[in-house]
Amino acid sequence: MTSVEKIARLADQLPHRRGIKRARGALSLIRNGSNSPMETILCMLLTLPRRLGGLDLGPVALNYQVQTSTGPRWIDAAFVAYNLGLEYKGKEAHSLERTSRDDRRQNKIAGTGMTILNVWYDDLVQEHLFQQLVDDIARATGRRIRVRSDAFATRQQLLRQKLLPAIERYGSFL
Repeated sequence: MTSVEKIARLADQLPHRRGIKRARGALSLIRNGSNSPMETILCMLLTLPRRLGGLDLGPVALNYQVQTSTGPRWIDAAFVAYNLGLEYKGKEAHSLERTSRDDRRQNKIAGTGMTILNVWYDDLVQEHLFQQLVDDIARATGRRIRVRSDAFATRQQLLRQKLLPAIERYGSFL
């Protein structure tokens, strides 16, 4: 629907409007290519700066194209430098038939050497499952994720409260 570039052009056309400076500052936090609100939330939780409650694990490419033996396939979120992909598995969008098709697609992607981690809604909303996801990402990337301070834990909790409750109002995003 839109892109970082289109938003930047609009901001350039409105240089003296209220909030434009803040909007320009937020552009550095935006990523192109999300196909769903949950992909966006996943990306935000993992890549926003720590000062905002994110884990600052970026950069992430959304809907990243990988060339497989049977043609191109796309990964919801990819840490390209680490050959790691994350696939969001929404509750309603993944029937048994769709899940089996996704699994075959993931097998093709894995055949290229890319590691794929599946992420479910519960992995984002349940603290212990989110921490397990973060630990899995840390192991897959070989990165050490800094021990969280109380101040960071508070920022992260506030970010999650801002992002995740809105999802519950729109069940189709799950």
